[in-house]
Amino acid sequence: MFINVQVGGGGLISGMSAVIKHQSPTTKIIGCQPIVSDCMRQSVRAGKIVEIPDAYSLSDATVGGIEPDAITLQYCMELVDE
Repeated sequence: MFINVQVGGGGLISGMSAVIKHQSPTTKIIGCQPIVSDCMRQSVRAGKIVEIPDAYSLSDATVGGIEPDAITLQYCMELVDE
């Protein structure tokens, strides 16, 4: 099974991933965010919070960065499959 979850600063996808993986470890979690604001994807690849310039998107709730010292990056690295 695959579940797509929106990504902004990572709060929603972190919480949902923790619950879903606990109940169904084989379920694949896929994060969805605009190409113009893929801060979490870049941060996961870098292994640290990456800052990117603000961008405009119709998907307003998923635009934005990760707060400094946020715990969401670690959860996304551990629990989000793609």
